[in-house]
This record gives sequence, structure tokens and C-alpha cells, in this order.
Amino acid sequence: MNKLLLPYILIILSIFISAFSGCTKIDVPLDQNENEIISIISEKLSILDTEPVMITLENAKKPIKWSINSPFEGGYLTPNDGTKVIFSPPNVDNNCNIQLIAVDSNENKASLELSVIDEGAPPKPGDIFINEIGWAGTLKSSFDEYIEILNKTERDFFLNNWQIENAGGNGIPIVFSGYIKGGATFLIANYSYESNKSSIKIIPDFSTSKLALSNNKFGPYILKNFEEVVFDEVGDGKNYTYGINSEEIKASMARYSSNGELSQNWTPEDWFTEGVSINFKDSTLGTPGEINSNIPYTKKSNGEDANGIIIKYFVDAKDEVGDDWVQILITDYGDIKNFIVTDLDGSDSSITNNESFYFNKGDIITVVWGDNYSNMNNIFTIPDTNPTGTKDELVLLSSGNFLDGLCYYSTDEVQFDDEDTIKGYGWIGNPIHSKYGERKKLNGNYIKELNENAWNIDNKPSL
Repeated sequence: MNKLLLPYILIILSIFISAFSGCTKIDVPLDQNENEIISIISEKLSILDTEPVMITLENAKKPIKWSINSPFEGGYLTPNDGTKVIFSPPNVDNNCNIQLIAVDSNENKASLELSVIDEGAPPKPGDIFINEIGWAGTLKSSFDEYIEILNKTERDFFLNNWQIENAGGNGIPIVFSGYIKGGATFLIANYSYESNKSSIKIIPDFSTSKLALSNNKFGPYILKNFEEVVFDEVGDGKNYTYGINSEEIKASMARYSSNGELSQNWTPEDWFTEGVSINFKDSTLGTPGEINSNIPYTKKSNGEDANGIIIKYFVDAKDEVGDDWVQILITDYGDIKNFIVTDLDGSDSSITNNESFYFNKGDIITVVWGDNYSNMNNIFTIPDTNPTGTKDELVLLSSGNFLDGLCYYSTDEVQFDDEDTIKGYGWIGNPIHSKYGERKKLNGNYIKELNENAWNIDNKPSL
């Protein structure tokens, strides 16, 4: 190569490389401190003036400066400098809009407007009380404790950060929140509905593992709202006056229902040991989630049988499995574990599969012949052989003792399959000529005579 041409070649090559190279421009990063867009997100945009709501601030840098623009005094955020806070609105006299404003540490600003609805005046002392205390736990577990409060008014309330002193142990409160409906109870339980450690078979309104009711010191259990206003006080810090805690019996203490004013101070005369078992998977005595029974515990409350009579029946040879049934009126409080409905043929078993179920006088239960044992809403399905659809007896026994019975036939010919046995129980006259019937009433009470004249067969009865 000619040495005189070399400088010119290098110059041209340099120009060529520069023209097609991607490295001639250096990108400069954007300013990392440039303001970002922050936003406020609320679980709800319309709330009651007693209803707290979760507020979340996105893309913000802590700490946060919150402010509330409201035509009413009150309302607060907890915590007051967080990116996730609870807003508790003020008690308003009229529906209004409230603006929440947040500024982060980079001076980014966001706002959100909420509609706040006037729910009326908040509850006042005399409206809400402690109603039942399951301090002994249940037959499933001594830790399966609960405490229930009652709303005496017809209005619904949202109880925000209420507390019960000493319900978390001696000197320790529990704090809870949630809706309580008018005239209804609010159940606080140690275990959740899904827990296999609990025998309570309804969903608690609030569950917390912090619930710890002392077995040796009776409170006092003091119900307060978030402003520390006392609504009720139960107990004296000594031994429990009511309730049972033994290996065989677990019973709650319950407040007598009253149409009048309930005392806000501890008055032993207002309370009793609950003698009924409702909303339990076992025979623990108590009524969590229900109005108290007003039936104090006696020895009969735990072990003695109920009494009852058959008030309706429907048995048809042509229907499907699960369509034949009898209905029973409980005439004396007790356990129906030993109830058997039989046609006197073959072997029959307990309608509850030998589980204890306690019912009050006046309650009605239904027994259905089906495929398997089950119970729901006082309807007990049993897998026993169906009674004959054309002629048979229906006999109600309890622990082998006769309580009630009837004879029926739906053929052209009167037949009595077990005449001597049913007449030995007191049946008089011919069987009922119908595959269904309903017991007649006289002066508002069912006729208890054991004969066909006590039954109305004009109309098909319904469950």
C-alpha cells in the first residue's frame, strides 16, 4: 500500500464507522425524584356514620400527613401516618360528603371523597347488654368459650372497637367490632366456625383467640364502647354464681329475657344457669347466637327424656323414599335421644341416632323415613324401614315407654296388624281410614284421646 495514501484511508474509515455506530449518543437517566402519582383506594365509597372503613394509599412514601375535610366535628384515622389506615367517620346529623387528603414525604398529594350516611343516634347505655357467658367452655373443650351480647333496640348498629374488660383474662380486655342487628344477639367466640375444636355449630359474629374467661374469678365483665362509656357490668370478681363446669355437664350462665329495663349493674336475680342446649353439636347447655331460653337448669335438663304427642302423619305406599313423615309436638321439656317412632314391626332405632337434642315445651319436630340419618331445622331423617302405606300403626316410644300412637288404613277392608299391642297402649275403636291426618284441637289444645275421632282427615297436612 502506498504510504502516502494511508492517512486518507484512516480518515475515511473513521467517518464510515462514526456514521453507522450506535454509541454516538449517551442516554441520560430521568430524574428519579420526579413526583409520582399517588392514589387513595377505599373498600367502600358510601358508609354509615358508625361504620369504619379500610383506606389504602398507593405509591406513597411514608410518613403520611392525613387530614379530614368534613362539615361535622369528629372522625379519625388509625394510624394517622400510615399508608393503610382505618377511617372512623363522625356521628353526622344529615347525610354528607367527607374528603380525605393525604400528602406523602415527597409532597405528593391525593384526595378521596366519601359519602357518609346518618344512621341515627349511636347506641346508649340501656340499649346493649351482656346476655350470656359460656365461661365453662363446652363438652368438646374447656377452651371452647364464648360471650354474647344483646341489642334491646329495634335498630342495627356497627360496634367499632368496643371492649369487654377482663374477658381476655384477669385485667385484660378483648376488643371487637361488627354489626349487631336490632333485637338480636352478637356472639364472640374463642374458636372460628371452621375449627374442629369447637362444638358451636353456628358462625360467630366475632372470633378471637384472645378470649379467655377465668374459671376462678367472675369478671367483672364490663362492656364499653370505644369512648370508654360503660354499657353493662356483670360479675363481682368472686366465684361464679351461675353456670356449671363439671366433666359431665357444661352449662352457660344466661340473663333472663325481659320486656322491661335491664339493670346495668350486676344483679344476680337477673341471671340463671341455662337449661337448654341450642346451636351445639353435643349436649352442652347454652344458647349461643339465640335468645336465652329462660329455662333454668335442673337435673331434668341433663338426661331426662322429653314428652310428646304425634300431631300429623303422612304415609303412602306409592310415594318415594323420604316422602313419609310424622310430626311430633313436644309437651314437656327434655332430651329426645330416646325417642323411637315405630310401626311395631322389625327393629327400630333412636330418631337422633342416639345423640342428645333438648327441646322446649311447644317445640315441633318432624321425623322423615329416608336413606340415612340427618337433621336440619328440627327435621330428623331416619333410615328405618318405612311403615306400610296401606295399614299399620305409628307408635311414639321414649326409653321403651309409650307416649302416643295411632292406627290407620287406606284399603277397603279394616285391618289391625297389631291389635292387641296397640289396644294395650289405650287405642279405642277403629283405625283412622286415611293415609294422612292431623290431630284435632279443642279450645286451642290438641285432643289426646287415642281413637279415630281425635283426627281430621279431610285435608292433606303439610309440613
